[in-house]
Parts: sequence; C-alpha cells; structure tokens
Amino acid sequence: MGLDAVVYTHKNNLKIDINSNILQVDEETGEVFIEDDNLASNYPSSRFIAVQCRLGNSSDIGYLNQEIANLLLNETSLLLEKVVYSGSHSGDTIDLVELDQLETEINRLKQQLPGHKTVLLEQFIQSMTELIQAARREGNPIVFV
Repeated sequence: MGLDAVVYTHKNNLKIDINSNILQVDEETGEVFIEDDNLASNYPSSRFIAVQCRLGNSSDIGYLNQEIANLLLNETSLLLEKVVYSGSHSGDTIDLVELDQLETEINRLKQQLPGHKTVLLEQFIQSMTELIQAARREGNPIVFV
C-alpha cells in the first residue's frame, strides 16, 4: 500500500487520433476515458495521464507527515490535511484554486531543506512540484489514486 497521485491530460491536449465525441470526461478529476471497451482497448490508460507520481508507501507517508508538521509548525496546511494525512487515501483531489497555497507550502519546505535534508523529503518535494506544474499546464486537479 502507498500513496500515488496523478494529473490527467486535458482532453484538448491529448495526442490521439480519435473522434473527440467518443471521449468522456470526469468533471471532478479531468480524467478522460472511452466508454466503448472495444475501442478503449486500443488506448492504454497511460496515454491519458500527464504525470503520475508515487509519493511513498504507508510508512514513508507517516514519516513525511511528522517531518512536515515539524517544519511547518502549527500552521493549517494543505499538505497535512489533504496529502500526507494517510498513506493510502484515494479518490480525493487538490483543486486548481488550492495550487497557490500548496506551492507556497512546498516552497517553505524547500527553504528549510538544507537543515532538514532527507532523500525522502527531497523526492516528495520534487514529485509535488511536478504535480503542481502539470495541474496548471493541463487545467486539471491533482488526484490521489
């Protein structure tokens, strides 16, 4: 078990030769899918994902939760409330309107990295930065899967 996150490629950014009327879009996540199973088998789901990141296993996420809580002190935090609160949550999202706050928290962690440098935290920050950039580029939320 662990925590994974994706940003789905926006329907208009897909590079596939298919009638766009066949594509369905989940309004909450931005996930694009093809309901016709015969046609869908020609397009692996990875073609519809802009970025996918493994944030850590359950133990890693528990460690990150404590480390981030110590670094951000007593602040209300999206990272703590919506990302590292559990090592196995799925189906929830970080919406586009929340990206600025999330990025601010990531930047604060980056500033504190030299004194609290761990490979796990560095990888987490890199993955979250990649997810934020993709969410902005695609106009879709970060989705935990």
